[in-house]
Amino acid sequence: MRSLRTSGWVAVIGIVFALAVAGCAKKPRPPPPPPPDSDATPQAAQPLAFDELHRDSADRTRGDLDDWYRLEVPAAGTVYLELSAAQPHGSLPGLFLVLTERGGVAHVDPTRTGGRTRVVLSREVQPGAYLVWVGTEPEAAGSVPYEIRAHFKPKPLPPKPKPRPKAVAPVAPVVAPPPPAPAFETHVTSVVEIERGQDDAQFVTIAGGERMGFQPGFTGRLVDGGRTLGTFEIIEVYSGGSRVKIRGRLSGPVSGRTVVEVDVPTRP
Repeated sequence: MRSLRTSGWVAVIGIVFALAVAGCAKKPRPPPPPPPDSDATPQAAQPLAFDELHRDSADRTRGDLDDWYRLEVPAAGTVYLELSAAQPHGSLPGLFLVLTERGGVAHVDPTRTGGRTRVVLSREVQPGAYLVWVGTEPEAAGSVPYEIRAHFKPKPLPPKPKPRPKAVAPVAPVVAPPPPAPAFETHVTSVVEIERGQDDAQFVTIAGGERMGFQPGFTGRLVDGGRTLGTFEIIEVYSGGSRVKIRGRLSGPVSGRTVVEVDVPTRP
């Protein structure tokens, strides 16, 4: 009787052990934890070169909430960030884009995708290091593949200053040369006789001839009280006098004050 009881207990224990082993075998193992995201913090930001396309994805269900990139801006200008869906006809649900200096994330306003296929962020920058943050909104579900590209436009250089005009020495005023010395000497003599020829031509005999150096062709004037009565040309010369022909007509009568001025050349 005692052996039957012992055998019964052994059977019961065996059944319980078998059920426990079977229950453990059917229980599923938990999935392995997702690998850590290599660019999930600003300190782990990956370099992003200008004008090169970079592909990545965000997935809140796997703990991939944020992707960080690092930009090196070479000079003052404008940075353009283009975030677009990686798949044709795809969209960007629940993502946002931020460009900021290191440590300045709390002071920026993100550019949200709002389900669009493409967004562009532009900002004027100075030379230095900047961070690009692609983050996920709480409503983002599943994997969201995206493409990001950065472009830089340098600030135009200021126009070169116009060269100063070269100093120009003042031009000395042009001084007119002094008038040449008279080419003749004026000899003063007197009227001897007045005669009238044909066709109302007037002739005058004057004192002074060869001894004063007079020659045919010399010219002169009849002057009365400072007023010129007329001009003449010597046509005949004698030893003590000369005969002249009046050019035109005299403008007034000859008086005792009338003098004769004869121009005698002093040089050829």
